[in-house]
Amino acid sequence: MRHPLQCIQLCHQRSDTGGSLLLAAAGPRIYLYNVDDGALLCSWPEISPSTDGKNAEFSPEAALEQGAKREAPESEEGPPGKRRKVSSSADAKVEDADRKAKSPPATELPAVSIVSQSPDGKYVVVVTSEDKAIRVFELLDGSTLNALSTRCMPKRPSSVIVTSDSTILCADKFGDVYSLPLLESEIKAVSNSEAEKEGDISESREEVYVPAATHLTVHTARNRMALENQMRMANKQVEKTGPSFAHDPIIGHVSMLTDMTFVTLEAEDGKRRNYILTADRDEHIRISRAPPQAHIIEKFCFGHREFVSKLCLPRWQPTRLVSGGGDDCLFVWDWLNGKLKQRIDLRPEVATALQSDGESKNTKGEPLQQKSNIAVSGIWDVSISNATSGKSEEIESPVRLILVACEGVPVLFSFSWIGEGIAEPPQFLNVEGNILDVAVLPNDSSIFITIDSSHKASSLTELREDETVPGLKAFGWSAQNNAWTKTSKFNNILETINGSNGPGTEVSPNPKKIRELIYGIENLRKRGYEE
Repeated sequence: MRHPLQCIQLCHQRSDTGGSLLLAAAGPRIYLYNVDDGALLCSWPEISPSTDGKNAEFSPEAALEQGAKREAPESEEGPPGKRRKVSSSADAKVEDADRKAKSPPATELPAVSIVSQSPDGKYVVVVTSEDKAIRVFELLDGSTLNALSTRCMPKRPSSVIVTSDSTILCADKFGDVYSLPLLESEIKAVSNSEAEKEGDISESREEVYVPAATHLTVHTARNRMALENQMRMANKQVEKTGPSFAHDPIIGHVSMLTDMTFVTLEAEDGKRRNYILTADRDEHIRISRAPPQAHIIEKFCFGHREFVSKLCLPRWQPTRLVSGGGDDCLFVWDWLNGKLKQRIDLRPEVATALQSDGESKNTKGEPLQQKSNIAVSGIWDVSISNATSGKSEEIESPVRLILVACEGVPVLFSFSWIGEGIAEPPQFLNVEGNILDVAVLPNDSSIFITIDSSHKASSLTELREDETVPGLKAFGWSAQNNAWTKTSKFNNILETINGSNGPGTEVSPNPKKIRELIYGIENLRKRGYEE
């Protein structure tokens, strides 16, 4: 059993490299491939097997970049820690239990949950889930990932965007959006000044919270107990410190944020205005201005009855918004005015797609007619020009598509965009397993699809017995058939990734952790007691 590719990112084609790059994540590791010849350029972190063959170790440079916060051993010069008076056998059991509970295994690296890239193609931002860290890498010579910084956020990030002004927008599961500088030099310049301020504040806190009484002035047992409680609370308040790097909160929701997108439009006065669109678990889509006016809420898009999981702004018409989530429908919005323009029912499309693929059961193994929940896991926009599609020059309009994937469904839905909305019915692109992620090539005539090779198709719990299912597929747009078809253009990279030594083979798979990593959309649905 190998770990599936939970997310992929196609890096923008750069003039100095002359080729496209594919960034793939399998568990805690990321891999950089050349799309043209399929060569593995680099991987992170560099893991080398140990002598016993059971554990794995990574280089010190990678360990520094992991950002794991472990308790430092107590200094020999400092005062000894407080010891409990217990028997030797009990003491050994307690210490062994504490060590197992607090110290994670050395081989347990945080899994990658989000991969994004800066608009100029020079930097890659990776989010690891367990340590809530945002890691920034630089693409050196188009073939090497150079780790620049690691910043652990207060809450786990759910969406990350890099803007054109070298700013990271991070939405977390606590409902907040933070603005962070991209480059490390900017981080240090701000963090030093903030560290001085935090030092002054901590000193003032220590002066304020020092109890007036001491052990020399307190004699009764009850008063001594009260004094110890006061000193204990004072120490806890002094230890409460936030991250030392710059992270400015700009937007706040009262619910968990699920997705976020950023767009720049030209206003009526001729000036360019930036907007941040955020979606949360409480069926809300909020349109806010970008900093420094992020406190201004332009509109709300109301219409969802379940959680909103994905947002997509078609590049050819950014004034329209396509959203999906726990509802049975796909929504098209005029988000500047907060108006719903179109609602597409996905339930009959899912039923038809699964029946055409030979499946008659839902993700829980129940008959398809009893399937009660549909959860949209991804929405992507594709625009194919006449030159790449092979059509004649007489046809001026390009082919515009909206791709939709649902959790636990081994079918990719391809909707045509005509005019200002989505045309029905969609085309079905059947694959061998549940779809995890989709990456569109820069020329938009080809796509890569990652497939869950560990679970059976249409199931979120049943493991596969056949391990020969490829984890990555490539499709190209056929102008003659007006549909997606398999292409042999990328056989080199497909053979490299899907081969026996491909990504995920050196990662020790844990079925439970894999399921929690790749299937989490349906868990956003509220139960009866939460409504």
